[in-house]
Amino acid sequence: MTDHHSSSSPEAILEALRVHQVELQMQNEELRRIQAELDASRSLYFDLYELAPVGYCTVSPDGLIVQANLTSTTLLGLRRGDLVQHRFSQFMHSDDLDAFYRVRRQVLAEGRAGEVEVRLLRPSEQSFWAHLTMTRSEQDPEGQVRIVLSDISVRRAAEESVLLGYHTLLAVSQGVIVTGPDRLVRSVNQAFIDMTGYAQQDIVGRNCRLLQGPLSDAAQVESIRRALAGGKGFVGEILNYRKDGTTFWNDLLINEVCNADGVLTHYVGVIRDVTEKRAQEATRLSLERQLMQSQKMESLGLLAGGVAHDINNTLAAISAVGAIQLVTLPPESVAFRAFTTIEKAVRRGAETVASLLNFSRKKPAETKPLDWNALIREQLNLLKHTTMARVEVRTQLEPFLQTMEGDSGSLGLALMNLCLNSLDALGPTVTAPTITLSTRNDGAFVAIEVADNGVGMDAEVLSRALDPFYTTKPVGKGTGLGLSMVYSVVQAHRGTLNLDSSVGQGTRVTLTFPASSLAVPTPAPHDPTSALSSLPPLHVMLVDDDEIMRDSCLGLLEALGTQPVGYGSGEAALAALGSQPFDLVLLDMNMPGLGGPATLAELRRREPDLWVLVVTGLADQAVLDLLERTPCTELMAKPFEFKTLQNTLAQHALRLGACRT
Repeated sequence: MTDHHSSSSPEAILEALRVHQVELQMQNEELRRIQAELDASRSLYFDLYELAPVGYCTVSPDGLIVQANLTSTTLLGLRRGDLVQHRFSQFMHSDDLDAFYRVRRQVLAEGRAGEVEVRLLRPSEQSFWAHLTMTRSEQDPEGQVRIVLSDISVRRAAEESVLLGYHTLLAVSQGVIVTGPDRLVRSVNQAFIDMTGYAQQDIVGRNCRLLQGPLSDAAQVESIRRALAGGKGFVGEILNYRKDGTTFWNDLLINEVCNADGVLTHYVGVIRDVTEKRAQEATRLSLERQLMQSQKMESLGLLAGGVAHDINNTLAAISAVGAIQLVTLPPESVAFRAFTTIEKAVRRGAETVASLLNFSRKKPAETKPLDWNALIREQLNLLKHTTMARVEVRTQLEPFLQTMEGDSGSLGLALMNLCLNSLDALGPTVTAPTITLSTRNDGAFVAIEVADNGVGMDAEVLSRALDPFYTTKPVGKGTGLGLSMVYSVVQAHRGTLNLDSSVGQGTRVTLTFPASSLAVPTPAPHDPTSALSSLPPLHVMLVDDDEIMRDSCLGLLEALGTQPVGYGSGEAALAALGSQPFDLVLLDMNMPGLGGPATLAELRRREPDLWVLVVTGLADQAVLDLLERTPCTELMAKPFEFKTLQNTLAQHALRLGACRT
């Protein structure tokens, strides 16, 4: 009884309560600890699941999304409520559905994880590439699938860029070669294979120098080496070799390829076959040089034409005065000899002007059948008293040589120029100096050769030998016009000039001209003086704006027994045409005002049968064409000799006499 009361005493009860309170506190602390661990687990779950770097979705057997983490919503650009209970396939590009369903069926059937890359759609219908890893859910092995999705857009873009670069490399028309820093070939494209004949297996792993060969420029190869050693790219052309040993010109571009740290990893070379382009460029430059040559010759022709007219007028006046004196003076007098010298000087001046006019490249002023053999003998006869006497001159002339139609004066000067050039090439160091002139028939052509055993020309001099004013002779020894004049004469006669020369081997110039079937005419002997004296005097109209030329020519016409009247312009001559009858008109072409051609046209209209002797210091193609289409006209170029004018007047006197009878 006592024990019972003692155990139920207030003290015992309080003690028991204190013990129970401690137990409750311990339990509460355990509960708080468990709650904290639970909160931590939930936080960890949130971090691991909700905020994972990849998206997590759980998809039911019928394809509905039953669970999705925050990353999934972020990737798809939707709220969680817009994902859950929606079909996963509705957020996928329609072209990728078959691949997705195929892998899903495989995962459910085999229980193994499956992967697929598809395009997922955001609300803006903007797609992005995603990598999906699908596994079968352990809680619902019959049909639930868990999907891990990650955005691989950056990786896919990089892969597509690399793939695009690769296909571009294959597709470009230029050859591409990739080497390592050791110059060993890593890869080439199809254009390189087509260009060089080397397949991938032929060249990969080999040094790119296999494209070089004996004719590759060593200096250019060294330039490439120095450029790459200095960390620079290279741009230039080099001769390379194909696999079959043929060569091609390579327009080469080399660039370095470095990694993100700036370390050299590769060289990329772009090659382009420019062989045809170089050939076209060489042709273009050749044509440009020919055009420039043509333009220079044309300019010189125009200049020579303008100068020739004025000089020939002056020479004609001097010649007319001299001819009058030669007719009246005793042959043994000092004055006769002086005027004879003047006449020779006039003739030489006329020949010089004629050679200048050859630069016009037009038809020769006079074309007649001629014999080159006779022309060569004539020129050698003139040259035998010059310095050509110090060399041996040989001739090899075809006895039955065909004739050609041409101007013997300009062709004779051309031949003389060639002989003098050969003479200059036969210097004192040449043993047995020899010039050989030969002719031959060459089918429908006549060929003339002038050869010497002189010093010859190197390639550079030979390439410019026909250029006007180009000369290798010392100052004062040559003008540089000799060969260019010859070339112009040959072209004017529709011929060709071939120049063959090398240093120490002499020079050979070959001229070829179209042959003619016409025979060289034999002049009929006649006495012009008797023809003029036996007929009534000719009434001659002289039209020339040059007063000196007009006055001197009037005196010469009077000395020849004609009755001349002079006029200073075409207008004045036409005004006087009806005042008295005229038998012959001497008409200058180059006059101010109405001018020669218009005056001739009006004369022909008024007097269709009146013969007009066109007297001009510039017998260019325009004058020749005018005479060809105008009847009753004849050309007499200034300066003319006394006998030439005398013969012409005699012919007209005979023609007029025949008409009157």
